Amino acid sequence: MQAGLQSGDTILMRLRNKLDFPITYLVTLSVGLAPVPTSVAPKKSQIDKIVTDLSPCLILRDPEVTIATDIPEITPKELHDLRRLPPAI
Repeated sequence: MQAGLQSGDTILMRLRNKLDFPITYLVTLSVGLAPVPTSVAPKKSQIDKIVTDLSPCLILRDPEVTIATDIPEITPKELHDLRRLPPAI
């Protein structure tokens, strides 16, 4: 929410099947965001179509996963840094 997101905003998840995935998914739901997980397999053209259709406000992306867009992104390292913040009340 510090990134200027509002309840109901769509978040595109481009994360590998690691611990960050379920944590991120559950946290986004708990703060009222709409997470949309995707496979890491689709090619750029397929992801471009998804981005066009969904118009996400933010992309949570593993740096090894392909995507090229002007939509703001948060990487797993930034997600880890966010865990150090105090709980939102």
